[in-house]
Amino acid sequence: MTVYELTIESAEINLLVTEGIIDKGKKVLEDTIKKVKEFVRKLIELVKKVFNNKFKTIKDIVNDIKKKASQVINEPIKVANVNKLNRLLEVSEYTLHAIEKSDFSSENGVNTSLDRITNELASLRDNFNKTKDSVLEPIKGDTKQLVQHYEKCASYCEEIAAISSKLSKRTCDKLEELKSPSKVLYPNTLKLSGTVSTALSQISTIIKFIFDAMIHSVKKIDNMKRAEAE
Repeated sequence: MTVYELTIESAEINLLVTEGIIDKGKKVLEDTIKKVKEFVRKLIELVKKVFNNKFKTIKDIVNDIKKKASQVINEPIKVANVNKLNRLLEVSEYTLHAIEKSDFSSENGVNTSLDRITNELASLRDNFNKTKDSVLEPIKGDTKQLVQHYEKCASYCEEIAAISSKLSKRTCDKLEELKSPSKVLYPNTLKLSGTVSTALSQISTIIKFIFDAMIHSVKKIDNMKRAEAE
């Protein structure tokens, strides 16, 4: 399971949404639910198998670094700016809050939810685009506090990933409820589900980016300390 596969699933959901604009029948809703279920399954698998392994990798390397006699780097090396990483997670959390408030029960609720998530997603993408190519910065000096910050950031990543899994399942459950004959399928209902999946896919991309940036950084610090010890 990869973030790329998740992005494809999200794109396929949005394709069904486009079809749903033309054909507003329950059949399109059933097809969308089926695709959303597959998206949810892959997202949960990604969190459990991939992100959990990345989290463990960071924890293990940080623990090795902490055991080193010297925590000082004399020559500047480029590693991830943890403040920039945390900012990406904060904006991801804002987007998750918007998803958590999503309301499929009325037309006004659907439209308000769609606007809210669309705006948060735009902000999330803007922050990511501004950060992804400038996250590595030169540092030197004591690394003890830095690796501790990486450790906390990794825990924050894990927390955001867990919330993403929970909300993806919640969205699927909300759509399942709409299959009832008594439920109304509002014009933007499917569009809302597509936007939610797009937002969750973007957050997964960001989580992977942050984990990989930290793994690159702690490995670089650890390798430098090993070289000094030889």
